[in-house]
Amino acid sequence: MQHLVSQDLSFELMTMTPRNAQAFLSQKQPLQAAMLQGSDATFVQICKLGEFYDIHSDVEPLKSSAEIGFCLVYEWINLELDYPELGRVAVVRIRGAAFEDKKSVKCFLKQVEQARKNDPVEL
Repeated sequence: MQHLVSQDLSFELMTMTPRNAQAFLSQKQPLQAAMLQGSDATFVQICKLGEFYDIHSDVEPLKSSAEIGFCLVYEWINLELDYPELGRVAVVRIRGAAFEDKKSVKCFLKQVEQARKNDPVEL
């Protein structure tokens, strides 16, 4: 991630129908494409940073990678998925977030902790 920050890459947003986004992502991020299957959304936003693509949330993106002050990896999931063209594939899904400053990281972690406390499902 530090390499991306040092490159000062622009975040680009692309708006597509779920069907077009799924077709687009199937070539670059098959796991993300699978997440769009059966979506009833009218439009989906795809965020691009360098060669990385992801489904964009409602959070306003930073303008460039140089604005990232802190990175936080908060989930690491080992998966095995079946792809028609590839067969069974082992993948790792890493979820993380980027923040401008330490205060934003602390706020995010408090929100996550509160959400876990309010979650009726015990993990």
